[in-house]
Amino acid sequence: MDYNNFNRPGGRNNDGPGGRNNNRPGGRNNGRPEGPGPGPSPGGPGPGSRPGQPSMRDMPRSAPPSDIPQRSQVQQFRVDQYSIRHCLFRFTYVWMTNGHEFWMFPTNVSNTTVMGFRWNWRFGWSFTGISLRNIAAFTCR
Repeated sequence: MDYNNFNRPGGRNNDGPGGRNNNRPGGRNNGRPEGPGPGPSPGGPGPGSRPGQPSMRDMPRSAPPSDIPQRSQVQQFRVDQYSIRHCLFRFTYVWMTNGHEFWMFPTNVSNTTVMGFRWNWRFGWSFTGISLRNIAAFTCR
């Protein structure tokens, strides 16, 4: 719902049945402002959140460590939902099967996917989901 257009000409909640403004006397609200309606509960998921997708409060508040781990020094685990689960809500360095590597802050793991925030040195954190099949190795701090 677009809250920016409330009570503006052409916006939501401006013209009621018969072209009358619902917030004026005689409208269906009898002069009481209607307000934006039900929203997220305090402390609940933020706007735009979906099940399995964290709210922005789950996003890390700082950049990941500046040092990049060496893959040769990482103990090789089988990549599955159980092995990566201990990295939830921790800075995790990921090496992909296609050669890409990056910092991630996982917030949820399913049978086939890890979801969380991926670090981009230019743009910061962004939400992403990655198939576990595409992860060659990982380490977390």
